[in-house]
Amino acid sequence: MSTDFRKTWLAGAALSAGLGLGGAAWGQEAPQAAPQAAAPAGIEQRVQDLLARAVEHVRKNGPAAVNDFNRDARFTDKDLYVYALSRDGMMLASGGWSATLIGQSVLEETDARNRPFFKEMLEQAQRQPAGSLEYYWFNPAEGQPEVKLAYYQDVDGVVVATGYFPARATENQAKELLDQAVSSYFQDPEQALRRFANRQGQFTRRDLYVFVLDIPSRTVVLNGANRRFDGKPIADFKDLHGKAFLEDMLADVDRNVIHAIDYDWMNPQTRRVERKRAFYQRVGDALIGVGSYYPGGVAPKP
Repeated sequence: MSTDFRKTWLAGAALSAGLGLGGAAWGQEAPQAAPQAAAPAGIEQRVQDLLARAVEHVRKNGPAAVNDFNRDARFTDKDLYVYALSRDGMMLASGGWSATLIGQSVLEETDARNRPFFKEMLEQAQRQPAGSLEYYWFNPAEGQPEVKLAYYQDVDGVVVATGYFPARATENQAKELLDQAVSSYFQDPEQALRRFANRQGQFTRRDLYVFVLDIPSRTVVLNGANRRFDGKPIADFKDLHGKAFLEDMLADVDRNVIHAIDYDWMNPQTRRVERKRAFYQRVGDALIGVGSYYPGGVAPKP
């Protein structure tokens, strides 16, 4: 970014802060029109409970017990349902849309981005008997494909799974947005900053937004969720536990390398302090970052 443009941008940021524009905390934003509805409280726990119930049923009654997933109300929870796959890719049972695939191989079935997600799940289960997988699927509540998060467990040669559409953005979505932001900034820093600042644009998604730090001056160039912080020294920012996370980022940043850091900060969508994992990378004299939030104060291991 040119020095003149940086000065102009930061001067505009200072004016915005003086006029009181923006939120009251890093990552907090003013109320938006028609915000996306959050998922029902506790849906993550409901998913885990449903999967545990299904796994225990198979463990106790044998692989043939997966047939109960097709019709037994114990294995559905509102829009959640359980399905089961054989290790060679056969759909054995399902209480949801995939019931039409029962008895068929699903190894070639693909998601909205043409990923063979069933095949990937089975391959992953060979390495890790219990885990999770993201894929893009049509969300009837939103009328468009969105990330769906599936949890699975291999039990007695059967892979049992259930999934849901998370209200929060995922780590993979944060990394994807970072990759797009880095590419945009590398091509045209000035235009990229304008795009990052547009709350209705492609660089603001649910609780994801882009932030940019100027490395030589050690200042915030832009916070996509709260313009009030543009132009402020990074030394001013600490999380609720006193962690100087922006300072820590600048102490450990490289070109062409994505780093990660965890801290506690305001989620602009839920308006609550949550655990956040930010992914960041150096581009020229700038640090570009995007982070995702985790409920319950615990982020998964990197």
